[in-house]
Amino acid sequence: HNPHKQAEVDEGVLFDDPTTTLYGSSIPAPEHISIDDSVANDVYQIRITWDTAKIYTGITFNLKLVRHDAGGDVVVVRANTADMEYTVGNLSLGSYSVFIRGMNAAGQLGEEAEVDMTIGPPLAPSSLSLYSTNFSIKIVPVVNGVVTLGTRYQFYRGATQSEALAMANYVGQGYEFLDDGLRPQTTYWYSVRAFNNAGKSALVTGSIATKKDATDIMTVISDAIPDIEWARNLSHEVATNTSAVGLLKDHAYLVVNNEGRVSGVAISTTPGASVVDILADYFAVTDPDTLQRKLYWDGTRNRLVVNGEINAVAGVFDNVTINESCTVLGTFSAAQISGDFVQSRTEQIQVLKNSGRKTFTYVGNPLFAMDVTCICTSAWNANQNRTPGICRWGLNGTEVSNGAIEGWSTTEGNTGGFYMKTNVNAGQSCSFYVDQQGADDNGGWNLILLIMATPTGRSGIIGP
Repeated sequence: HNPHKQAEVDEGVLFDDPTTTLYGSSIPAPEHISIDDSVANDVYQIRITWDTAKIYTGITFNLKLVRHDAGGDVVVVRANTADMEYTVGNLSLGSYSVFIRGMNAAGQLGEEAEVDMTIGPPLAPSSLSLYSTNFSIKIVPVVNGVVTLGTRYQFYRGATQSEALAMANYVGQGYEFLDDGLRPQTTYWYSVRAFNNAGKSALVTGSIATKKDATDIMTVISDAIPDIEWARNLSHEVATNTSAVGLLKDHAYLVVNNEGRVSGVAISTTPGASVVDILADYFAVTDPDTLQRKLYWDGTRNRLVVNGEINAVAGVFDNVTINESCTVLGTFSAAQISGDFVQSRTEQIQVLKNSGRKTFTYVGNPLFAMDVTCICTSAWNANQNRTPGICRWGLNGTEVSNGAIEGWSTTEGNTGGFYMKTNVNAGQSCSFYVDQQGADDNGGWNLILLIMATPTGRSGIIGP
């Protein structure tokens, strides 16, 4: 006989025996614990938040904050709260652990959750993991050690390592960063440093080149334009060795089927975009009056020929050869220049009284005006203890100076020097001469001449 049966059935009253266990299985465990920090006057404050899988009435949470000191663990805070957040202030730098567990009205405790944290200056990344596509680079800092509370990362980009270290181009911050809108097949440098409320770390650098994968590039483009797979069926729809015009709801075509191979024009449309595809080995844009082809595409060689001007406000050229003259009106920037932008040659001569004039000709650069300098780097008496006489030098047949050179003497081994400088326009030339007059017939000079030419003022040229 159960004396509580009627009350249980009619009124729903429960007559469970009181529990004697400290722990209850129905008390939810704290999840998704998050800790945010702030600082004022070198004193740190943290805000701890969490949630549970289910919501129960009458549940509170016991919270304990422990600091790990060299002499042992110290309990900094013990608290009980009905909220799912708690704020602790007046903390110093160090390592801590947070313990949270639920408790019901009967005093039973649920499963305990623990989170470790460190308040302190951030560690610099030990390295950077870099991943590239045609147009983007992903930078992921790698840290070997404890990540201190609130640590995030600042990202800087540069064309060179020194430019990245200068931190002139800030691109973003976070736990990692995706830098997009970049140029294909281009090397980029990045510098990254960690920061939080306790300070900033040293910079770490890394570099990677974007890819140039035509398949990927076409995939990006294809996502924005209509598909043309329907054109594969044209070889079956259009009879062999005939032509046809098709005007349908979302595409049209004008094609020729030559022995089962379809060529012509196909038009595809969608509500957001349209595209015209030319199905051909060769494609040309022709002047209707002269029938001269102004633009020519050779699909067998992947070559585009333009008979006229190309006006572009932006873009990238790879592996380009300029066969004839090219005029640059703006600034020409180069990471590396090879060729005759800077020219030099060395001449070793002996100038005697009766040897006549020695002449040296510089042939100018066909594209640039050049500053040309003739320098005597060393000179000495060609015949010891004989008077060398007066050395004369000139430019383009006109004497520049006449007289004994300062620092030169009749003693072999003594040195002095002179230089001549002029400007040579593009495509022109100049000549230097050296001779001597007077003194003994056997006297004279041994000279080493260095002729150097650089673009005038290096105007418009940036690079080495």
